[in-house]
Amino acid sequence: YFHASPAICSDGTGLPCPAPSRKGWHPPPTPSAAHATALDDSNVGIGCHRQRMTTDLMHTPGTRGYIYVASSWRNTVQPSVVDALRSAGFDVYDFKNPPGLTGFAWDEVGLVHSNPVDGPTGTPDLSHAGDFLAALDHPRAIAGFESDFGAMQRADAIIAIAPCGRSAHLELGWAAGARKRTAVLLDDPCTPELMYRMVEHVATDMDSLLAWLDAVLPAPLGAFSAT
Repeated sequence: YFHASPAICSDGTGLPCPAPSRKGWHPPPTPSAAHATALDDSNVGIGCHRQRMTTDLMHTPGTRGYIYVASSWRNTVQPSVVDALRSAGFDVYDFKNPPGLTGFAWDEVGLVHSNPVDGPTGTPDLSHAGDFLAALDHPRAIAGFESDFGAMQRADAIIAIAPCGRSAHLELGWAAGARKRTAVLLDDPCTPELMYRMVEHVATDMDSLLAWLDAVLPAPLGAFSAT
């Protein structure tokens, strides 16, 4: 498998250019070149080999690294995964409880849609396209996006917890293109997905996920142990 490299900005950092901005939103500043290391070749995916840009000095001091957990509001496993990662010594971004904010929900901006966050898993969540586009530019929606995307840019790893929908998979795809560490924690039975071959690790349980993290983001000797 071959993966097209993202466009590289001309600001001297060697990092991918940010996604085009929507009206009223400007991407966070690009990290300085001192925070980026050279490209390295690493065996990733399921039998795949591609280049990944590693980052250094970008995670919170005193932790093993910064992890963005991508999932669904309706995923009942997500809170226990966040707790397990924090117990293992990671700084974790929880989109349901982001720092300084509450987790964003469409009801906050008055969008009428068919399946609320406490609705049944797997039921389509639909709204009128025009209403959705107006809600997407609401200041609260922009603030929620900035919080989530800023955490994605900062993250050392982005992990999707299945079952999850469009948002989590878009976040995971961005992470693969940005050369972040990536993993998926499957549900069982799971929905087959060919493009998971882009992901570094596909785990079937929490033990497998933590073992992979021990290999790619090891704790300083004697600093942390998974519980």
